[in-house]
Amino acid sequence: MPQAFRISGDRLSNHIGSTVRIVGRIMQIEDGKQAKIQMTEGVLVTVLGPSGQNYMKSYVEIVGKMEDATTIQEYKSIPIDDGFDLDTFNKMLKYCTGKYSNLFS
Repeated sequence: MPQAFRISGDRLSNHIGSTVRIVGRIMQIEDGKQAKIQMTEGVLVTVLGPSGQNYMKSYVEIVGKMEDATTIQEYKSIPIDDGFDLDTFNKMLKYCTGKYSNLFS
């Protein structure tokens, strides 16, 4: 699997065609083949298969290819405990990809 960049909702359009890691709250599962998750900044993303109905927690990390600014083709999903704080995670992402990125490379 290619290197996957962990990104926030406001950076999705910068990574179209790239393999990324996104984290969000599962909002809806449709036909067991796709899901809607809410990422940081309230951004909604459509996740296309393969897990669909197999999400076991309210939050999930998806590794996949960004098809467009609001759709990701899932390669792998990782469940995250229900007590997860998406706002705190977003703050951490800002540090990792912003002013202090040199500390995380």
